[in-house]
Amino acid sequence: MKPMADSATDPHFFEKLSDGNAQAWRTLIDNWSPRLYNFLIYTTHSEAGAQQLLQHTFATVANMIAGDMLRLHTQAELTILIVSTLNR
Repeated sequence: MKPMADSATDPHFFEKLSDGNAQAWRTLIDNWSPRLYNFLIYTTHSEAGAQQLLQHTFATVANMIAGDMLRLHTQAELTILIVSTLNR
């Protein structure tokens, strides 16, 4: 997967996510949604199901990051978090 531009160029991107920065979250969602949605369509064969799982994935990730359950420092950690959340 192509890394998000902001996580590569902004050394404070993951801190902004943890702080609930709306622009950082918009960037994350804008960069990840198309690929995740296409994967979910492929696996569920349902647009409604894919949309529901996509929303659940982002809500879970947001709760984990904003709730200080973990601190991300790299794009790899973010990728692992999203993919592992998606596979639950």
